[in-house]
Amino acid sequence: MKKILIITFYFILSNCLQAQTKELSFSYSPFSIYRLGHTNEEGFDESSHFVLGAFNFDYYSYLNNWLKVGANLMYDREAEKGVYSGMWNRDVPYEITNSIFVIAPQVDFEYLRNPSFRLSSGLSVGYTIVNGSKSDDRVVTEGMKNGFIFHVNLISFRWGRKRGLYGYMGLGHKGFLGLGYFVRI
Repeated sequence: MKKILIITFYFILSNCLQAQTKELSFSYSPFSIYRLGHTNEEGFDESSHFVLGAFNFDYYSYLNNWLKVGANLMYDREAEKGVYSGMWNRDVPYEITNSIFVIAPQVDFEYLRNPSFRLSSGLSVGYTIVNGSKSDDRVVTEGMKNGFIFHVNLISFRWGRKRGLYGYMGLGHKGFLGLGYFVRI
């Protein structure tokens, strides 16, 4: 009995070690959560509002042939300048800047695996750090806001064997649509 357990453990361990590969990817999404959040506002002036877009760095480790877990780092920046009517109908200039960092564990399930093309879906739940400042002609306020955020990858693809094109469509902090580059190591 002991011999069967050792042989079974050896085959399970060798299968897991053989399937473990690592993957790094870098992507950019111009449709970040800040850009999508302001497009429906009434009276929104896009000329005074700047959104950098979501820059994502992903690291994955394959647990088996279909499932991979990893981490995501995201950076985005928002800036807005303008003039609003202050007290006594006086025009007051203002400036708002926000830098957003997200650290998120994530999981992906590859449901179509071809040697040079893969389709997957995934989920990421992370912690957000927003460092912002707001100023007008008299007051400058700075502060940090923290919280939890998620991203659901509805569909993502990887085109290439060891390196190639990476893209996704999803909802959350990574952005609505994104393209990038991946490398398997």
